[in-house]
Amino acid sequence: RHSSWTLQLVYVVFCIFCLVIVAAYQAQLTAQLTNTRFSSSAIGGLEDLYVQGHAFAVEAGSAAAEYFLTSRDFLAQSMQTQMVVCQGQQECLGLLRTHRVAALLKHRALLQYASDTAETCDIKITGRDFTQGNFVLAQP
Repeated sequence: RHSSWTLQLVYVVFCIFCLVIVAAYQAQLTAQLTNTRFSSSAIGGLEDLYVQGHAFAVEAGSAAAEYFLTSRDFLAQSMQTQMVVCQGQQECLGLLRTHRVAALLKHRALLQYASDTAETCDIKITGRDFTQGNFVLAQP
């Protein structure tokens, strides 16, 4: 069977149209799932923690703890009284899950790993990175 040139052109245009529709659907679905997981909260950064007076957790000896203990930044110095120092990630996550602290402060990559490998996916990364250390907040 021979098909005409115009029929082949219509077929190619239809295939490209279907490809665009599938790609758009996939992008929209990905955006919805991402927004659901990382939804905004009342605490979006250090300023919110400071203003609202919430306690936050950091691991002993971590870069985040050193940031608050040695920083010359006014906000970091002011928040030292709100800081709870934990002896490990499990203790920090326990404090966060039992709502004894409002947030956990840690490097973004480490928090992402902790949230991805946790038995229960009950923590989320909120706010934007701050300082050059890419620190972020995690909340239950």
